[in-house]
Amino acid sequence: MTSYDFWTFIIEKKITSSTILTASAVNIAQFVWDGVIVEDVIIRTDATGLAWGTNFQLLADGIVFFAETVANLWADTIMDADTASVTGIKALIEPGVKYISVQNTVANWTWAWVATVQLVCRKLSEVSSGNAI
Repeated sequence: MTSYDFWTFIIEKKITSSTILTASAVNIAQFVWDGVIVEDVIIRTDATGLAWGTNFQLLADGIVFFAETVANLWADTIMDADTASVTGIKALIEPGVKYISVQNTVANWTWAWVATVQLVCRKLSEVSSGNAI
């Protein structure tokens, strides 16, 4: 079990499938100041799940740190970085204003299916912070 303290915070973002694109990544979280480490990613799909495309990806400043095969994100599914079928690693978010973004491979998504993404983050200094956008 993970214990949380002052240095740990969670960002939650609900993503509607029709906003996930292939050609360009869509920012879902912003970090400022002295950087953080994204220690875990937890994704939960709604009762309809996700469809289309090949991989659901999360990127830290353009670098993929979490990728899951879309076929594994069907209705009422929960995944984390440890169970990701493609990539699930910790991500260093360097100091400054940086972003976590979401992107799909092969095809733009459609419809109104929802995936809830939680980013478990650890501050690298007292002033580091982040929020969903």
